[in-house]
Amino acid sequence: MAEKPGRNDPCPCGSGKKYKQCCRTIPGIPFSEEEALGDLLISSKEFQAFYKAERNKVAGKVYWSRRHDLAAGIKGRSTTCPDGRQVIFLRRCPATLDDAMGVAHELEHLILNAEGFPSIGVRLDRHSGKPHPAIDYLASAVASAILDLVVNRRLQAYGFDLWEDYQGEVHDSMIQLRDPSSKSSDDLTVKKNVFNYASKILDWELAGGRSREVENRFMLWFNERYPTIAEEGGRVVGLVERMGYNNPGEVTALFGEIIRGYDLGKYGIVCGLPSKSGA
Repeated sequence: MAEKPGRNDPCPCGSGKKYKQCCRTIPGIPFSEEEALGDLLISSKEFQAFYKAERNKVAGKVYWSRRHDLAAGIKGRSTTCPDGRQVIFLRRCPATLDDAMGVAHELEHLILNAEGFPSIGVRLDRHSGKPHPAIDYLASAVASAILDLVVNRRLQAYGFDLWEDYQGEVHDSMIQLRDPSSKSSDDLTVKKNVFNYASKILDWELAGGRSREVENRFMLWFNERYPTIAEEGGRVVGLVERMGYNNPGEVTALFGEIIRGYDLGKYGIVCGLPSKSGA
């Protein structure tokens, strides 16, 4: 089990610098890309094909770090630091075969960044210098609902099993929705649940649920418990399908319409440059 290096130790990321001059400011335990992905490049033919074709599309170095404190249900997260460093945090690092799609997912988000796809940002609180957590969760739900579709459609071309991934996500969502805090009627929680629900329906369709003629048990379960949110989520699905998400221009227009239509600007939520994601 890797331990956090000492300040003057060589940085495990492979930069050749001392740890204090390199990854000390990045949370978690750093790994080189070779160590983080070595098992995947041997065990997953889908990841091998993806990595060979796509890795060089990520602009610049990617830093890898293991973090056990990622939010519940999140296996990985990509982010761009204020100094421009691109980091992928993984709950399990080195990654294993079970992580193949999740790691590819985070790398593909960095590719979207390089291609100019926008994301959703939040203006920082003037007192704390950080976004309000509830507002940040809502912004992440909106961004993920759209950008994860772009990413997963591309991963599908490399043979990744979106259906299996969808089943796992639905299971996690149902557990989270049983949490009493998810039933709050405040505007931020309701809108977050609207976009999370819409995301699951869009994921179901992309994974082939409709063509498989498989009953969407999550939709039925959710509709019974949260009919008003489900109805609004259905409108979001219709909006996404009408406007499309095939290129940066379409996604920019879609985010703009969502921000206006759901009055998200009052919370400081804006469409801007990509910064982070989660899977």
